[in-house]
Amino acid sequence: MPRFDAAAPFLNFENQDVAHWGETISLGGGVFTAGDTVEFRDVAHSVRVVPEVVSSTLLPVAVPANMGPGCIRIWRGDLRSNIVPVNFYP
Repeated sequence: MPRFDAAAPFLNFENQDVAHWGETISLGGGVFTAGDTVEFRDVAHSVRVVPEVVSSTLLPVAVPANMGPGCIRIWRGDLRSNIVPVNFYP
């Protein structure tokens, strides 16, 4: 069973791997559209954020507070993107 859906948006692995709470980061990838959500996940939390789509390849989003080291994934309905690891800090 794949860990991502081929029809979902994707994240570039070159995205930054360190982010701070409240910081706006720009996620690079592909095929982003309005309504996509960004999931921030660590061992204790899963928070989804609805970003403003700037282009189909760049997605700026604010990092939620209280997140520890984890990952980011894009969701489009039930379709899930690949996962990119990120260390979240206060």
